Order: sequence, then structure tokens, then C-alpha cells
Amino acid sequence: MQRSAGKAIYDSENEEITIRLSWDAYKAYGWKQFARVVRHELIHAWQYVEHGKAGHGPTFRQWIDPLETDRHCERYADPKYWVVCRACESREPRYRRSKVVKQPDRYSCGRCGGDLVIETP
Repeated sequence: MQRSAGKAIYDSENEEITIRLSWDAYKAYGWKQFARVVRHELIHAWQYVEHGKAGHGPTFRQWIDPLETDRHCERYADPKYWVVCRACESREPRYRRSKVVKQPDRYSCGRCGGDLVIETP
């Protein structure tokens, strides 16, 4: 897991929820910050139980303050590539050589439709 510090996975066939946590994120964050990640993923588990789906919308946001967690985690690993829009200059990290990294001319910016270029740090 290079992008996410944790992930809640729902298996609808047997209604099991698995929470995966990144050891690298734990080492980078330390316990205090990583505990926020654990609470974040527990909210997603609750969403699966109560609603059958999970996301970062209203049912998630209602628990951010009471559980002292975050809607999104800070990046704990440096990306290998940046997908950059020439028009709006938005920047999206990539951690592996994905299709858009290999052939950016086949894709366009999801925000404005502009041309993409790839930068390496």
C-alpha cells in the first residue's frame, strides 16, 4: 500500500469487512497520527454495516469531529510521478507507471479537459 495508509474492504458475498493498514504509514506517522487512520477506517466499516457502501460524504463527515479523525490522510510516501495539467496546473500523484503515466497524450484532465504531462520529482 503506497497511496493509502488504510483501507476498509467489504465482501458483499459473506458480509465481511477487512481493514488493511500500512506498516510504512505507521512508521512515517507515529502512533498518534496513525490512530486517526484507524478511526477513519472504522468509520468506513460502520458505513458498510449501516449503508452497504462507504465514502467520504455526509455519513462520513458526521464522525470526523467526534472521532478526531480526518476526511483524507496526509501523503506518507513520495510519488514517483506527477500527472500535471498544462491548462489548470492541477497535480495528481502516481506511485507506479500506470497507463496515464505511460501515455499521457491519450488522457485529459478530469477537471478541465486540458492536456496532461508527466513530471518526475
